[in-house]
Amino acid sequence: MHEISEAATNIDNYLVFYRDKVVLNNQQGSCTSVWDFHKELQRVRAVYGSDLPATWYPLYSEYRNLIHTADQVNQPVYTNCPNISASIYKEGAEARIAQLENLAAQLRALASRAAGMP
Repeated sequence: MHEISEAATNIDNYLVFYRDKVVLNNQQGSCTSVWDFHKELQRVRAVYGSDLPATWYPLYSEYRNLIHTADQVNQPVYTNCPNISASIYKEGAEARIAQLENLAAQLRALASRAAGMP
């Protein structure tokens, strides 16, 4: 399940933008990056369907839940980023960043478990 590792990498890349650039270095970011992250989470959430073997269903369910949670964690940023010229929403950023870091770690652990699946 390459997509699990890809999802973790997408969160990591977004954190480089949001955490490092926008929040820590107080640089102006583009809402385009915020919406690209949202679209990417939507894309990776829809990767698999009914073609999975039954033994993979619990792993797939956990994967989808983690992606859904990441998308929901960042919802305040999406909501407050109505156009490209808007300032990136930072209120509550520390908690949101911690949650996204945790979700990326959970996805990497899930990818390790998936690598051992038949």
